Amino acid sequence: MGVDWGIEDFIQDERYSNFMTIRISGQFDLDRAKDILGNFDFVGIVERYEESLLLMKSRIGGLNKINFEKMNVRSNRKKAARARGFDEHTLNRIREVNTLDTQLYDFAAAVLFERYKCRYQGNLTEALAEFQSNNLNFKFGWYKQLFWKMYSFLYTNNIQRIASLS
Repeated sequence: MGVDWGIEDFIQDERYSNFMTIRISGQFDLDRAKDILGNFDFVGIVERYEESLLLMKSRIGGLNKINFEKMNVRSNRKKAARARGFDEHTLNRIREVNTLDTQLYDFAAAVLFERYKCRYQGNLTEALAEFQSNNLNFKFGWYKQLFWKMYSFLYTNNIQRIASLS
């Protein structure tokens, strides 16, 4: 089961080039994607996940307690990419076919995320340190772990089944 593709097949398939820009704007239109993204209630940055959670909680409200369990964490994205066997040439090719998505990400990180930080009421640095300390050894209970394992299993199997029908 699965897709019989290599990374070069993925890079060459135009359906996946600048995927997020197209997904958000409906076309290869970076300015439209930025405008639409700017109207979202919140846009988080995965490399700043913990900070994103705090800013989202502040921005959206209604969230009493937020915790997460760290799983499959890599400290360095380049190391992670190399661990998957991507050499510098391959990484450059991925960047080439995703220039709009890269610019969209940069916009979200430099403009939107910074805007959320400026609107945060309180000391974000202290709140982040406290949140990290409180979440350091957090683990979901066995029932939630079982639920997510079942959900993941069912979701993954359905996605694979749908993909095999295409």
